[in-house]
Amino acid sequence: MDFIKNMNPVLFTLLTFVLVGLKGYTLWRASKNNHKVFFAIVLFFNTLGIVEIVYLILDKYKFNIPLLERLKNGTKEK
Repeated sequence: MDFIKNMNPVLFTLLTFVLVGLKGYTLWRASKNNHKVFFAIVLFFNTLGIVEIVYLILDKYKFNIPLLERLKNGTKEK
């Protein structure tokens, strides 16, 4: 907690805006792609941008995510 108290207010404000923007963009991409699981994870867990960055990388390179595809298509696991 002392780290936050001793942090530069300008840096703290900048970091807050970046993280909020990253979260908003990731939520938008997840909803656009109908990835409900990632949407819920990003919405409810605050991980300092780690989950957001992982999702955006996976989405950018169109990695095949079998669990997400099955959930999106409504099919059950084999």
